[in-house]
Amino acid sequence: MNALQAELRARVGLSKNRTSIAMSHLVERNIVLRTEGRYRSYFIHPYLAGYASQEEMEDALREATEAIKAGALAAPAPLAPQRHLSAVPARRSA
Repeated sequence: MNALQAELRARVGLSKNRTSIAMSHLVERNIVLRTEGRYRSYFIHPYLAGYASQEEMEDALREATEAIKAGALAAPAPLAPQRHLSAVPARRSA
């Protein structure tokens, strides 16, 4: 199922700007894929999507694996570790 960004925004209750930023991050990591066309429509990468049956899941994963090997679909990228200020040692005064 594809969804427009406006539909996703309405479902999760985010502002247009925050939704756009979030979708950009998800698209960069190939977690959410953007369809080609006039409108920005998105769908979840087949490796991460939910399925109605075991058979449907196995078929989708097999097709996705073949598409990744053929270069027609990007594999999802892991999230980059985020630095947090608590990881930075505090300066000690002399």
